[in-house]
Amino acid sequence: MKLSKILLLAFLAFSMVANQSCKKNGDDDVVITDPKLEVETGSEFVTPGSIVEIAISANSDVNAELSSIEVLSKSVGSATVTELDTSISKTTFTYDLEYMVPSDAASGEKIDIEVKATDDGGRSTTEIITLTVSTPLQIIKNPHAADSTFKVWNILGQQPGAFSIHLLTNLTVNDTDDLKDMVDQTVSASEFARSWKSEDGAMYVRDNNLNFDGISSAALQASYDAGSPSDEISSIEEGDVIIVKMAEPGAGLAVVHIIQVNVTASDNNDYIGFYIKK
Repeated sequence: MKLSKILLLAFLAFSMVANQSCKKNGDDDVVITDPKLEVETGSEFVTPGSIVEIAISANSDVNAELSSIEVLSKSVGSATVTELDTSISKTTFTYDLEYMVPSDAASGEKIDIEVKATDDGGRSTTEIITLTVSTPLQIIKNPHAADSTFKVWNILGQQPGAFSIHLLTNLTVNDTDDLKDMVDQTVSASEFARSWKSEDGAMYVRDNNLNFDGISSAALQASYDAGSPSDEISSIEEGDVIIVKMAEPGAGLAVVHIIQVNVTASDNNDYIGFYIKK
């Protein structure tokens, strides 16, 4: 038998085997795709010792099943750590992984979270998210108030209706506007405005998705850059997280957490109480 005929027969035999391997349900060709994988986290910026929730969602092709999910954490100079390694036999997998950032992680350190989904045919998909470690900001409370909050009062009343974050002090109508980061906007005794306006050029961005307790300077800057800064903010509610870009040169950003919105009955003693980080 000639060599060319032998090669032809070998090729035909291989083609038949390959064809059978991708046939299912009669003569329909089935192409099995790699698993689909989504990995999400609330913020790419983290602080040492904090817990980060990582949402994992994986799906196999309809003609296959997921067989394993593996999660690794990696950072320069540190050993790779297996955060999750589970064997499964299903087409869909969802999981919220709680990852604890090492307490000794340095500011600026990058941590890669690598997630790999594999199916029963050995096909796999890998996704990597990178977390950046940033030093948390320290909370500032009012040492002179029983409830520890700073306050902006109803400007129509007897208490100071303006505040300087840069100086951490209340201001009155007689003080220069160049220091006023927040000024109450109430115009009628019948309704407390629950709104502020800056008179010194400070700008506001509200972001209630920020975690005030663990916020870092990097996360604060990223949130402000993604927002729409304005010199006025209205409809202030308890729980609001408001970023303030201070007008003083080099002062940078601060963040305010609204603790109280105290509305009284037509006596102009209303106020908004808050904590500060900067």
